[in-house]
Amino acid sequence: MTKNILKIKELFPNCVIETKDNNGNTTLKIDFETLKQELSDDVIKDDVIKNNEKYEFTWPGKNKSILLANQPTDNTLRPCKEESVNWDITQNLYIEGDNIDALKLLRKDYLNKIKLIYIDPPYNTGKNRSYKDKFTHSDWLNMMFPRLKLARDLLTDDGVIFISIDDHEVHNLRKSCDEVFGEKNFVGQMIHQRAKGGGQAKHIVRGHDYILIYAKQLSSELTLKKKKIVQQKTYEINGKTCIKDDDVIRKAFGKYDKNLNDRRCFYEELLKYKGINKKNEVDQKIESGELFLEKNKFGMHTICKYIPLDNAFSKLYSIITVMSEEGKRELENINLPYFDYPKPINLIKQLVNAATFDSKDSIVLDFFSGSATTAHAVMQLNAEDGGNRKFIMVQLPESCDKKSEAFKEGYKNICEIGKERIRRAGKKIIEKTGKTDLDIGFRVFKIQRSS
Repeated sequence: MTKNILKIKELFPNCVIETKDNNGNTTLKIDFETLKQELSDDVIKDDVIKNNEKYEFTWPGKNKSILLANQPTDNTLRPCKEESVNWDITQNLYIEGDNIDALKLLRKDYLNKIKLIYIDPPYNTGKNRSYKDKFTHSDWLNMMFPRLKLARDLLTDDGVIFISIDDHEVHNLRKSCDEVFGEKNFVGQMIHQRAKGGGQAKHIVRGHDYILIYAKQLSSELTLKKKKIVQQKTYEINGKTCIKDDDVIRKAFGKYDKNLNDRRCFYEELLKYKGINKKNEVDQKIESGELFLEKNKFGMHTICKYIPLDNAFSKLYSIITVMSEEGKRELENINLPYFDYPKPINLIKQLVNAATFDSKDSIVLDFFSGSATTAHAVMQLNAEDGGNRKFIMVQLPESCDKKSEAFKEGYKNICEIGKERIRRAGKKIIEKTGKTDLDIGFRVFKIQRSS
């Protein structure tokens, strides 16, 4: 029975309730009413919504938002070749339309295929002129919740989602993601330092936002990586530049040996600290050449290995500093200075690299594309590390204010600016790097009613 409940939890984390008794023992129970809603794709009607929400975290319209995610769309994607770049050979997509319809349509071909999702949704502050950005809290939740549920379906089993957010809705977003992805799949909450000034702030200087990270299925193998900054001696091994790792095995995580003041487990200590199986494993790797031994000052042997620089990494740190002004400057550099708060390329590039460090042919999705920073970052990262990542951008064609500079320059909506950014950015990357084999194209599709 428990095995079946766990299978349901994997598919629908919000339909399984965990309770603990006084002894700390955990019991799993299925919330059948919520499960019934998850399995329903009926057209939403008020008379099928029962006012029986059981969770503390609830809001008006929650049940409707669950059904909305499951309700099929009668829209379709219309190809728009005349606005595309390299239609016949590109694997990148740019979709114009409501992202909830786009996510439903993407499920057909991209179910469980997207390694990374990054989104920068409306923060509900009322300051973003490009979106409707002043919801009641319940309206904001009803907008976000079904989109998160659809996004989860698209992720690969080892996929992750990064979500930028600020103080206004971070608490609600965290609870929503706990329910959609499952609390156990919470990876971390990063701080993005985006500004240093703010002397005119009323109470405190708010110089940071947050980035929530959730996995589809969190496992011990998931590591978000960044390229290691090498400040040590390098070695040429079999034609590759390598660094030496002499911290391969530790006695116990985070602890130092009191006598030696060293956390490493030396070869002569393997049996004592790790047992015969680990020693046999190390011996096999020494024999194969994967590991080697070096005499140390303690009269024992340090277990070492060489790591090619291309594979050398550190773990992503929970505080990331990239100034917002960089994002504006990057748009100015390609003569598209039309967004107030564009995310900087370097921020998105670090996140994409972290999740695709070992899978450089992955698909990256951003369904609040805005100025298309994510597409720009993917192309730039591919140029730097030889990757072949593909991007999918989704953006509602919000009209530009008729008084805005963008409208005066001929851009009627946000999508027109985003597509032009990708065109200009791709061309500039090719000119700068000379790498003509990069995929800087994209196929444009527009959401329309099925005939």
